[in-house]
Formats: sequence, C-alpha cells, structure tokens
Amino acid sequence: MAGYGERGMKVDESVSLTKGEASKINNMSDVVTESWTVKNVTQQFDKSGNVTGYSGMVFTKDSNGKNINTGISVNCGTVKDDNKVSPSNIWMSKSYQNAVNGSK
Repeated sequence: MAGYGERGMKVDESVSLTKGEASKINNMSDVVTESWTVKNVTQQFDKSGNVTGYSGMVFTKDSNGKNINTGISVNCGTVKDDNKVSPSNIWMSKSYQNAVNGSK
C-alpha cells in the first residue's frame, strides 16, 4: 500500500506473489483495484530465541469492506532500529521466492 505526499511516495508494505497467486486473489474479490495487505503476522525465531523474520497471511477486501483471507502465506525479514526488531514489510510468498531463485 503506498501513500503519496508532497515529497514523493512512501511504501508501507510490499507483497510479491506469483502470477497464479495474484490471479487467485483477484478472483476472490469483486473489487478489481483492491489492494492486498498482510495480517495474522507472527514472529519467526532461531534456536537462540532471536527474531529472524515474520510470516503472515495475505488478505484482500470485497466491495463491502469485508476482509478476505486468501490462504496465501508470505514471509519477510527484519529491520532493527534503536534495538527494536520489526518486520521489513517486504513480503514474498515461498512460490515467488522459488521462482526468483530459479528453484522449485
């Protein structure tokens, strides 16, 4: 979801999916231009208990504003600011990551 201001554009969240996943989501909503968002976010930890990433589910909305869980899981890395760990908000599905990396 992007916001526009006098100084340019700010991207709050980026969701990268395969063409098939995107088509699935677009077919779930009666609003062609409805943006996607990530909800149900959970932290991922390493063996030492450090946060190494986040996972969540992609949602869209119908024409009544009702959230629709698409069933597509996405992951993102972390950013650290003043010793606070937060999601990077650059989300990718596993299928998208595999396609980019040339693996299955």
